[in-house]
Formats: sequence, C-alpha cells, structure tokens
Amino acid sequence: MRFGFTVGKANAHRSVDRALIKRIFKESARHQRQTLQAAGICGDIVIRLKRRIPKIGQEVSLSDFKKKLREECDLAFKIFARRALVHWEAHR
Repeated sequence: MRFGFTVGKANAHRSVDRALIKRIFKESARHQRQTLQAAGICGDIVIRLKRRIPKIGQEVSLSDFKKKLREECDLAFKIFARRALVHWEAHR
C-alpha cells in the first residue's frame, strides 16, 4: 500500500506549512496502515488538502493546529476503511 499527499499553494501558502501538513498526513497514514489492510484495502491512496488552512501563529496556535489536523486525518482514514469494507462486502 502506497500513499501520496498533495497540498497546494492556494491552500497553504508557506512551504513550511505545506511540509508540516504532509508530515502529519504521513504519520496518520502510518498509524492507520494496519486498519486499512485489515479492511482489505490495497493499492495506492492519494490524499489532497481541499480547504485553505488558517494562518498558523496568527489565527490558530501551532499545537492546536497539529492536534486538530491529526484528529481529522485519523477520522478520515477510519471512515475510508469502514466505507471500503462495506463496499467490498457488498460486491462479494
């Protein structure tokens, strides 16, 4: 199973913010890999940031941003695994 992560300049202007988001995505993917494999998911997964992030340090603190993003990534992977399992079971 391979993961790809895309964070565009329009959503995170500073390169350090884009790199931070990708690191958090990678960490979450690494922790959820076994859950996804148990659900029977194999292949490539590409994750793209769709919304603009708040200005880190001005609008939201860095620690709060990291915590919230990690929670949302974990939740997204769990929902994805659940939906994939239901889809796979329906097509047996």
